[in-house]
Amino acid sequence: MNQELRIKTIIPAMWKLLKSAKTLTALMVLFLMAYLTAGFYTELRLLLDKIPKLLFEDFLIYQKAVELTFKGVNPYITTGTRSTFFYPPPSLLVVEVFSHIKPLLLRVATYSAVNILFLVLIVRGVAKKYGLSTRETWYWYVLCLGFAPFLELLTIGQINLITMFGIFLMFYWENKYPILSGFSLAVAIITKVTPILLFGYLFFNRKFKIMLATIAWILASIGLTALRYGPSPLVLYPRAFQDLSDTFVLNKNSQSLVAKLVTIANTNEASPISTFIIENYQHIQTGLMVYLFITICLSLLFAFLGKQRQEPALIITLLAMMLSPNVMWYHHYIFILLPLLIWMGWSRLDKRVVAWCLLGFFVIQVDRWFPPYGLLIHIFSHVSLLSILVWQIVELRKTKIPPLSSLFKKEEAEILPAS
Repeated sequence: MNQELRIKTIIPAMWKLLKSAKTLTALMVLFLMAYLTAGFYTELRLLLDKIPKLLFEDFLIYQKAVELTFKGVNPYITTGTRSTFFYPPPSLLVVEVFSHIKPLLLRVATYSAVNILFLVLIVRGVAKKYGLSTRETWYWYVLCLGFAPFLELLTIGQINLITMFGIFLMFYWENKYPILSGFSLAVAIITKVTPILLFGYLFFNRKFKIMLATIAWILASIGLTALRYGPSPLVLYPRAFQDLSDTFVLNKNSQSLVAKLVTIANTNEASPISTFIIENYQHIQTGLMVYLFITICLSLLFAFLGKQRQEPALIITLLAMMLSPNVMWYHHYIFILLPLLIWMGWSRLDKRVVAWCLLGFFVIQVDRWFPPYGLLIHIFSHVSLLSILVWQIVELRKTKIPPLSSLFKKEEAEILPAS
């Protein structure tokens, strides 16, 4: 009897202790310590394998493209006869801003500082948009600044964070400053083509001013590119884009879904499934893109019909944007930061959502050098995407949508003259 009484007393006391703010903070600190350790280990293995060749490698490719353009040489052939620069011609304008900073060490420091500043502003901006204080979101800064793909981005001088910052500003300013929001999306598109998928999000949310502003800013950047570098890069880019679309890198370092599937198929014993994957990876990529496009369209449609909040459709679009390319590297996972931050902010830090996002962050930190070499990241992303879509369906079922026939009857009644 006394033992039963003790159990009934101890269990609620332990549960209360686990739910206390101090305990949750302590658990978060322990998690972040493991998280940072995993991230630094992942990045250190890359550095030890590639130093000194890897340091600022991608930015030097961008800079080489600018130099070749001024010489009248094809900027899309930056290494012998091999294309390593595939970005839209107006991206040269962004790169040139930094290329004038000398010496190289100062350029590296400045570019890295700008990327860190942009990431901090993204974290602070998402928290502010949802009325969350720094005290509530302090761990977001650790998650983002210690994110292994971000550490790789800084190491190689990648441009993707500038793209993500443009997407963030489009989202942050969309309800107040459509011209600036359009400018921000234009910057994202001229540095990375895939943000053009956000036009669907803007269309269904009736943000036509932002769409027009984006198109205007893109056209202006194309004109400025032609004036600065001549028409040659604009003429040559379609071929470079086609080459990129036809490229498949299928080694362990590549992070596209087809690369992960082919890697696993090659490491396992021969089977009908592995043979099918190896022989049909291009068709699998096509199927992936079709599935993601349909998912985006359904999400936007559900949000429109059910008059739902914009966040689910935006999160799905951003995740699909990250998952869709046929050429994908580890630093591309930087694009998962914004949708996960928005998800946590929109949910008002719902413990279930936060726990799921923390799991995703940790998976990305560790799932690179060991089997399945990144496939878990794709599984997490697709489960997240489909879970949000299911939530939209459930919410839509709660909404009373008038049948199409009733809409036609209403229209007919409006046309009939009064008797």
